[in-house]
Parts: sequence; C-alpha cells; structure tokens
Amino acid sequence: MKISRKADYALRAVIFLSRQPFSQVYMISAISQATGVSRDFMAKILKDLSVRGLVKAQKGANGGYKLALSPRDISFKDVIEAIEGSIEINECVPNASLCTRVDSCEMYSVWNKAYQAISNVLEQTKLSDLAEVENAHLETFPVLESRIG
Repeated sequence: MKISRKADYALRAVIFLSRQPFSQVYMISAISQATGVSRDFMAKILKDLSVRGLVKAQKGANGGYKLALSPRDISFKDVIEAIEGSIEINECVPNASLCTRVDSCEMYSVWNKAYQAISNVLEQTKLSDLAEVENAHLETFPVLESRIG
C-alpha cells in the first residue's frame, strides 16, 4: 500500500487548516503557499475534500476554505479515503466476498491483520492529535493572507 502524493498533500492542507481559528477562511493561494503545493493541484484537492464534507468552501470576495468539522472529528483515514477511496491491502481485504479462495488461502489472515493495523492507526489519528506537534513548527510557516468569514 502506498499513499499517493495527492493524499499526502490533502493531509498537509487539512493539518494546516486544523491549526487555524475554526471560523477563519483561507484562500487557495495561502493554503498552497503554506503546504508548498501548486495552486492548481491544491484547488483540485480542496474540491475533493469539500465534496466529501471535510472542508467547506466559501464563495465570493471573502472566499476560501476552512475545515467543515472539528479537528477532533477528522481522522487521517477520512482524508485518505476522501482522496483515494477505500484503503486496501489486497483485493480480498476488507471485502472477502471478492475472493473465491479466502477460505483456503494461507495469506488471508496476514493481509487482514495488516489491513486492521493500518486502518486502526489511520482511524485513531485525528487532526487534533497533531496540533501540539504542528504548533511547535508554526514559525516555519510564512505569514499568510487570509480571509475572515
């Protein structure tokens, strides 16, 4: 299993937003600058996150993006699956019905354990868990133009 660059950038974007005041809206260019991701690619990522209900888009002169939920309510798994779809280790995990060999497969239990371990870590890791770590690095981010909504 490999997390795509797009999912990695999505995580960076929501981590950035999770450190900001909840009511504050940030333009795509500010999020792009803070994360080091091109503006066009960040726009696509934020659209996907908005469709999945993880960020809110505010249109207009004071437009931009902010988290749609509390950082306590957004897991790494939520963000990754919003970008990539379901996390899978193999075709049979997590959906054993897709494989006709699951009952006799020596590898199924290993794939299932790996899936459970990865899934649990990603589900249990919330954006709020990173607040303290990220706040320690606040000074590395440039002062950003923001829009207050």
